[in-house]
Amino acid sequence: MSAFSRGYSGFIYQNFHVPSSVRIPPVTRPQWLHPTKQARLFSSSVLKQLASPANISKSTRTAQKPNPSSQAVKSRSPNVAAVRFPTSNAAIRAIEKSPTPVLLYKEPRRGMLTLATYAAGSLSLIGGMWVFQNLYLELPKELPWYVAPLYGSISIIMFVLGMYVLASPVGRVRSIETIPARPGKPLRLKIKARIIPIPFIKPKTMIAKLGEATIRQQVRPIVQELAEVNAHKAQSIRLGLDRTFVLFRPFIIVRRFFSRLFFSWFINSRMAFTRFGIIYLDLHDSKWKIDASGQFLDSGSPLDKFIKTY
Repeated sequence: MSAFSRGYSGFIYQNFHVPSSVRIPPVTRPQWLHPTKQARLFSSSVLKQLASPANISKSTRTAQKPNPSSQAVKSRSPNVAAVRFPTSNAAIRAIEKSPTPVLLYKEPRRGMLTLATYAAGSLSLIGGMWVFQNLYLELPKELPWYVAPLYGSISIIMFVLGMYVLASPVGRVRSIETIPARPGKPLRLKIKARIIPIPFIKPKTMIAKLGEATIRQQVRPIVQELAEVNAHKAQSIRLGLDRTFVLFRPFIIVRRFFSRLFFSWFINSRMAFTRFGIIYLDLHDSKWKIDASGQFLDSGSPLDKFIKTY
């Protein structure tokens, strides 16, 4: 099995520039790495509007004015402090001072992948029950003693694997947006999540103060990893064929087509079985999932500032 996996990885790498996230778990990328054009990000229009000179100068003038009342409260209760995330990013400060809600994250459309996930999980459950019924309970007595435990273990593994796959689309976050700060109320986050991915079920809306919601890993590195993977999946199979002999081009195109097909299958299977590209969010004693393939504002940098990482 290890030799097959090494050969398959080498076959994929020879045809395309396979990103590092396929071969090893996602790691933190250097700061010079930027997502490609195929990445589904929507940072330019919103950040240009929020980080305009008027908003930034207004926020700077507000920050420079001293507040005697706040200094008095701080002197009376030095141990009590509000949760805030200091930053030098002008766009983040503009989001904090924005009078309108700002969308930070939106879930991608995963209709076909959800159906394929449910189909794979259901087949695994049915296969496990069939093995348990026909090969374990009705096993002939003349077979060796170790055959029955073997079939029983196989049925249990298939059943558990099917339940694990079926739980993949459950508890997904649909959107995260900010609630503007008002007098007496700091900046908050509005999180919409859906327990079961059924269209006619209304999503659950949760309001979180800064510091209440936590994530297990930073958002930006995972978003950049998936941006690289999506760019590889969207790569043209005709790339670099101009200098190739004309008679060889159809064979190269067919080889690249099947290579990209197997690569997409491998990535989708990894997402379903290993939770690749999923960021776990903890809020109010509940765990939710953020799909890193979704649309993030500024590659997820505002989420890394407003949500704590543990």
